[in-house]
Amino acid sequence: MPAAGFSENSPSQPSPKVAVIVSDKIKPYLEAKQGLSEFLSASVDAEVSVFFLNELKDKKSADLFLKPAAGRYDIFIAIGPAAAVFLWNTPVPEPAARLYCMVLNPEKIFSPADAACGVSLNIPVQTQIEMISRSLPHAKRIGLLYDPANNSAFLSRAVKNAAVLDLKIVPMAVSSKKDIRQVLNRHLKEINALWFIPDRTVISESIVRYIIKDALHKGLPVIGYNRFFYESGAAAAFIFDYKELGRQC
Repeated sequence: MPAAGFSENSPSQPSPKVAVIVSDKIKPYLEAKQGLSEFLSASVDAEVSVFFLNELKDKKSADLFLKPAAGRYDIFIAIGPAAAVFLWNTPVPEPAARLYCMVLNPEKIFSPADAACGVSLNIPVQTQIEMISRSLPHAKRIGLLYDPANNSAFLSRAVKNAAVLDLKIVPMAVSSKKDIRQVLNRHLKEINALWFIPDRTVISESIVRYIIKDALHKGLPVIGYNRFFYESGAAAAFIFDYKELGRQC
């Protein structure tokens, strides 16, 4: 993706003005906001204004947000998918630009015509497979828990990239949370690692904790995708440095 940035200020140039819209007051978004704000302030002496999405929900609030901003902000940055949707559906005064940060599968949110630029939460499938192979070299048959309605494309890429490393991805499709335990019981004997990916059908903290605990008893390593999995006993997890994502953005 093309990098967005500001030129170094000369004494006669005003400081760049940045509006940051944050999806929610949760730790990952707040850490990304902190990294972004610190970098902009230190590198180009930017003036950063932060807005939380719950403050901008109704049209009246959105209008109040934008009217004072007309011609004032040089760039608007959305942190999280909800903020990104709001920002791309809200007229931004020209010539201000827009960026997003911490958006999973941005291609599902933005159309090609949007020409959206930013930092996603997507780790290339090939990279994930390679890291799993290095971390768990004995795991040759990896069960992937997913909902086909959400992640069929991810499964296809995973199967293709795993084959290059002589690994096999065992599809474990579920269409609702109530299917998870039944699908697990059906496949447990044919896999030697269990892989969770971001999938709104699969995710439930109580179910994940139960599965990890049960897998540990069976000697089956679990691979997750955030700190929650790691702290719940998963053998490995992909953990982002959210402040660094903000700095990258």
